[in-house]
Amino acid sequence: MPVSEPKLLGAGEWGYFRDDYLNLDQCRVILPYTRFEPKVREAIDATGWNYEPFDVSASDDAYWKLLRVLWGDGKTFIIIEHDIVIRPGTLRQLAGCVSHWCCFPYPMVQMAAAVSMGCTKFDASLIAEQPGLIDRIAVLGDLEHPPKHWCRLDQHIQRDLMRHHYAVCQHLPPVEHLRPYQGYVHPGHGCLG
Repeated sequence: MPVSEPKLLGAGEWGYFRDDYLNLDQCRVILPYTRFEPKVREAIDATGWNYEPFDVSASDDAYWKLLRVLWGDGKTFIIIEHDIVIRPGTLRQLAGCVSHWCCFPYPMVQMAAAVSMGCTKFDASLIAEQPGLIDRIAVLGDLEHPPKHWCRLDQHIQRDLMRHHYAVCQHLPPVEHLRPYQGYVHPGHGCLG
């Protein structure tokens, strides 16, 4: 059910955790990567949850293609990107949250806690209500990023969902964001991946 304004965890019904809502068998954990530090995999392994790594280094639109397949499956999924270090309870909090769309923010560029896609859950109910989302954002680009480019997917998804009156549920505290490959240029126009 869409809402009109974003709220933080603990405000009203947002971030409300229910053990009876938690269904680990119906929540895929996806790890899209181009390369990642062992600390990322170690953190996920420590949770005991199964996860599916997907190599998205083949092209700048490989991440979009992965999202299109996941969205088409129509099932709840959690994204943990290759440079995000989660805590032991992170996956349980996301999977058990009753919100359609939730995330743990993380430090990025000059922000202490940015909302992006590095640690995000998309619920099956959201996917059912917005089945065309991934195709809608496929045409969006800007001067530095062609349509479907990995670097802007998070922003395009956020804007589209907010335009449709959805708000992201933010879980706190922020998770860790590793940037161990300073100076590594990702294929394409020079974004760091």
